[in-house]
Formats: sequence, C-alpha cells, structure tokens
Amino acid sequence: MSRELENSGVLGKSEKEIKEGLKKLATDKAKQKALVTQLQFQKIVIQAKAPTKEHFQQDKTMSGKRTVSSIQQLTEHLTEIVELNISQERESEGDGGVTF
Repeated sequence: MSRELENSGVLGKSEKEIKEGLKKLATDKAKQKALVTQLQFQKIVIQAKAPTKEHFQQDKTMSGKRTVSSIQQLTEHLTEIVELNISQERESEGDGGVTF
C-alpha cells in the first residue's frame, strides 16, 4: 500500500490539493486507483473518521451489478473525510489551551 500511496500523488489536506494531485494523473483508471488507495489509507492507517461508513466504500451494488464509484464521488468522499478530520484536530488542539 505504501508504494501505491506514494505513486498516487493525491494526498492532500484540502479539496484543492486533492484535485491538483488528480490533474497529474493521465487516465480515469489511474485517478480511481489513486482515490481508492487514499481512502484505504485514511481508513486503515490513519484510522480517520468519516461522516458515514459509505464514505470509505469504493463500489456499490445496483441491480445485482457491482460498479465502482465515480471519480467525482470518490473525490467528494475523500475531501469530506480529510476536512472532517482536520477540523477535529483543530478542535482538540484548541482544548489544550491556557485558561485563566
């Protein structure tokens, strides 16, 4: 996973950084793979929180057929996960401040 993560180039801390990383990838297949790798990294390695468990899912089954989520949907999910966890980090940092 670490090699895939390194090659993905999508790791970012904002929607803008994620989208800029995706622009560097030539094909839709490469973009999907990079986004799926990032979602797995967020879930397994970082143990990030998500608004819903569906945010970590890479595909869905509709009418008995498995379909991979669109690049737009994967991007939205990754962005929401990253932003949620950054805001939680900021809140926890604020809790440790000096009070009088």
